[in-house]
Amino acid sequence: MKMMKKQSGFSFVELMVAMVVGLVVTGAALQLLITNNRTFALQQATSRVQENGQLVMRFLVRDLRRTGLDQNVASVVPGGVLFVPAAGLPASSDGATDRITIAYHGTTDCEGGGGGGIVQVVNSYYVSNDGLFCNGNLSGGAGIELVSGVEGFKVKYGIDENPDGALGVTTFVGAANASGYITPAQSAAGVPGAVGTIVAARLALLLSEQSETLPGGGEQTFYLLGNKITKSDSDAKAVRRMFTSTVQLRNVDWETL
Repeated sequence: MKMMKKQSGFSFVELMVAMVVGLVVTGAALQLLITNNRTFALQQATSRVQENGQLVMRFLVRDLRRTGLDQNVASVVPGGVLFVPAAGLPASSDGATDRITIAYHGTTDCEGGGGGGIVQVVNSYYVSNDGLFCNGNLSGGAGIELVSGVEGFKVKYGIDENPDGALGVTTFVGAANASGYITPAQSAAGVPGAVGTIVAARLALLLSEQSETLPGGGEQTFYLLGNKITKSDSDAKAVRRMFTSTVQLRNVDWETL
């Protein structure tokens, strides 16, 4: 007579141990997945804000380097930066966020309008609804958004206060103060105001890229050309970066230096 083999399974203790081990492995894998997703979201947000910042700063710097190009110094003072309204556009001004309006001779404005030959181009850059916009005098539109996620935009103007024949910035001021500087000839003629020539423009831009998948970063403080901006997680989870650049204005009247 053939004997039947005795069959046995896992004991209750073995099942419990296996379940615990399985839960530990699953939890570790889940935590790794969450960490990887957050890291990927952070890298993506950082990449986007860096690309947007570099792109828009290149655009602004390129336009500023053309200020006053083929422009008579006396008609647009100083250096192509406008401190009085022109072509139906507001002048450069200070505010919670600043505005800079510039002029030069070219074929198209920042919105793409024009193209019919060399004319005076006036572009005005400002912030609206958390976006940096540009309004061109040849388009007649409401402006075009260059980049979104703008939390700060400040402009300072470099002043050469020493009429010594050499170009050099002695101080940086906002639009309200920059518009009050006069030339040595004006001062000699009795025109009131501080003597100085605007020879440079300095830009500062604070951009953010928001994502709810990003880990909280606590409070962040930025100084845009001396203006303090504080952001916290209550303002939405976001990656923030500040971009700055200083541009020498090309249309400088050397006789005033």
